[in-house]
Amino acid sequence: MLSLYEQIKQEQASDYNNGLYGAYKFNVFSTLNKLCNAQLSDFQISIFIEDDVIYDENSRKLSRKYFIPRLVMISNRYTPDWLLANIDEDLSLQYICRLHQKATRLPLRDIYRIDEWSGKITDPKKETLLKDLLDRNYSSPEEFYKEFIPSYKHIRPFKHGNNLILYLLLTRECLKHNNMPPILDASYLIKTDSKRMRKVLEEATSQIYDLRY
Repeated sequence: MLSLYEQIKQEQASDYNNGLYGAYKFNVFSTLNKLCNAQLSDFQISIFIEDDVIYDENSRKLSRKYFIPRLVMISNRYTPDWLLANIDEDLSLQYICRLHQKATRLPLRDIYRIDEWSGKITDPKKETLLKDLLDRNYSSPEEFYKEFIPSYKHIRPFKHGNNLILYLLLTRECLKHNNMPPILDASYLIKTDSKRMRKVLEEATSQIYDLRY
C-alpha cells in the first residue's frame, strides 16, 4: 500500500485537487491564512487552490496592492509543491535558507543571523545548536514538535518568517511520518503543548480516512 506522501505525490502528478493532494494544500494554506492573518474564508482558500488567485467576497480579483498578508498567501502558492519535491532532502542550514526564500520571497540579505555567502549562522554558538537540531532523527511529528520547535524559537535564525518556517518544517515531518499536516494557529507555535498537538494530528489524519481507503 502506498504511503500518504506517495498517494499525495501520485495525485499531484495527475493534477487532481479533490483528494488527498487537495486536502493537503487546503490544510497548509488554511494555516498560512491564520499565521499571516490574511482573513480568507474557506471558500476563498478553495478557489485559491484551484485558480492561484484570491477573490474578494464579491468575486472580484484582488489587486496586488490590496492587503499584504494576502500577498504572502499568493507568494506561497507553490510552497506545498516545493515541500513535496524536496521531502527526501536532509535538513540542513542550506535547506532552511532555501525554504525561507521560497516561503517569504525575501533575498538573502534580509536573513537576520545567516551569512549571505556561506549560509552559516553568524553566531557560532547558535550555529552549533541549530546544526544539532537539524542532525537529529525525529521519530514522529510529535517528537519534532516537542524538541525542535522550542529550541528553534530560541535561536530565531531569521529576522522575519520564523513561525512560517516552523510550520512548514512540521508539515514536512508530518508527511514523512504518514500524517496529514493539521490546520494550526499561531498559539501552537508560541507555546508547545504535546497533548494538544497529538489531538490535532490524530484529527487531521482521521479526517482523510475515506480518501485513503
